[in-house]
Formats: sequence, structure tokens, C-alpha cells
Amino acid sequence: MPFFARFNGNPNFRSELLNGYELGYRRLIHRTLYVDVAGFFNQYYNLFSEDIIGAPFIENDPAPTHILLPADFGNGLEGSTIGGEIVPAWKPTSFWTLKGSYSYLHMVLKNGPGSLNVGSPSAIVGSSPQHQVVAQSQLDLSKHLALDLTYRYVSSLPGLKVSSYSTGDVRLGWKLAGHFEFSVVGSNLMQPYHVEFASDPGPSVATRRSVYGKLVWTSKEN
Repeated sequence: MPFFARFNGNPNFRSELLNGYELGYRRLIHRTLYVDVAGFFNQYYNLFSEDIIGAPFIENDPAPTHILLPADFGNGLEGSTIGGEIVPAWKPTSFWTLKGSYSYLHMVLKNGPGSLNVGSPSAIVGSSPQHQVVAQSQLDLSKHLALDLTYRYVSSLPGLKVSSYSTGDVRLGWKLAGHFEFSVVGSNLMQPYHVEFASDPGPSVATRRSVYGKLVWTSKEN
């Protein structure tokens, strides 16, 4: 027999609450070296939850006959997040720039006192990556020719059964006459495809390796 849950609107639903604390530091250490560091700590209360408000029962209308679980939207979750990010930039020569970033996220989520939540807090926690890394190289090969390389890493999403992945992009651009620029870009080149997030409903849709060209026109400055 089919089994369903019916969620109804809750007139007593309260606003979610957040107490957030942030601290950052940025400095031009040298004329060629810059760094930006930031950290945060957040506390959450009255978070959205899916609450069971009664025992399952058999329902005939609408057909076919099915088992229905009465449910409501509530404020049964609470938790905290802590994390940070560092973003350095270095220009070793006049024609070469290196940039990067690393971000970290640690999330704790649980059912609050008296919560009727039926969802899994761990599934929500596992739907955000804990580690993310980006490294970029921007190289001016000549006055009109530029080569950009980008590497990206994102850690796994265990709540969605999505594996970690590493991938990279390459861009080769030519500055043409008349304020035109033409570029050839290779995207997600390190594997034929990878999954970044789970689809709902249906199977996950993968991001595929691709190559494309782009033509950009920039107007003259006033």
C-alpha cells in the first residue's frame, strides 16, 4: 500500500533566529603580496523542521487507498556553524598573477527540546562541503595574448551521497583590434564528468567536460 506524508502550513511557525559573529583581517604585506583572512561563528535557533503530529492512518480519497502520515512545518532544529576563509594573491612578475582561496565549514545541527522532527539533521549537515580550494594562474604571454589556469577542489557531500571532486579550467584569450577579445575555454577538464549536487527528484545530473569559444566587445572608455 502506498505511503505518503502530508505537510500542512503552520500558523504558529516562528521566524528563524541567528546570532552571528565575524572577524576578518586583510593586508597588503608587500606591493606584490596580498592576503585576506576571515572567520565566523553562527548560532541558529527555531530552524525549519518537518514534524510528525499524529499516527499514520488509511485514507481512501483521493484514490488509490494509501497510508497517510500527518505532518506539519515546525521550528524543531537548532545548531551552529564555525568556519573561515583565506584568500592570498601574489604577483611574482608584472605579467603573472597567482591567486588562491581555501574555505572551511564545520556545521553542528540537532533536534531541539521537544522536537517532533522526522528529518535527519546529519543529512542537512552533509549537504554542504566542509573544504573548498581554488588556485588560479593569470599569465600575460604578450600584450594581446593571455593564458588563465584554474584548479578547483570540493569535498564530499555525504548527506547527498556526492563524492569529492577536483577539476580545472583553461582559458586562452586574444585581444583583437576594435576592442574585441576572442577566447577559447576548456571547462571541467580533469575528468569526463562529475556530480556536484544531488537532483530531487530523479537521478543526479553530472557536469560534463566542455570546450567553447567566446567573443567579447568592450566599448571605449569615456
